Amino acid sequence: MERKYNYPGELSTEEAFGANRKEYFKYKGEQDIDKFFAYLKSENYPMAGASEKEILDLISEFPNLPKNYIKFLENCGRGVEFYRGDDYHVKEVKELLSDANFLLYTENDFQGVVPETAFVFWMHGGYQFAFFELEKGDNSPIYFYNEGEDSSCFRKVAENFTEFIIKSFNANSPRE
Repeated sequence: MERKYNYPGELSTEEAFGANRKEYFKYKGEQDIDKFFAYLKSENYPMAGASEKEILDLISEFPNLPKNYIKFLENCGRGVEFYRGDDYHVKEVKELLSDANFLLYTENDFQGVVPETAFVFWMHGGYQFAFFELEKGDNSPIYFYNEGEDSSCFRKVAENFTEFIIKSFNANSPRE
């Protein structure tokens, strides 16, 4: 079932996934969040940023959010095509830690523990998620869990948030 956007100011399904969608995207530039978003904007890539109020509300609850994550929210906090169907939206993100814990402890008897300083910023299908640790600052590594993998620990998948986002974009865009 195609996800329907239902928050004011978001991209509509047609805007995000309609006729203007390019078939082949690949970012090959520097690992720089500003250059990455400049590329997306130059390609008219479908995305919608969170409002300043939404971002400030989140920062008031989580004051140590990495700067590049905040830039992501400014550009994509209300919708971006490469995360279609995933949970990452500024209005969903506060619930993702409890969803991740439910997945680990209720459904999978996972032996690891989500760190107390973890901020789960992305979840897919209720069976995989990614997080960074707030106490590690702007360059916190990104850790990943997938219930389909035989693992007793979280896997480090990126050195920082920017690397994770660019990898996600390249992996979730149609290939040439």
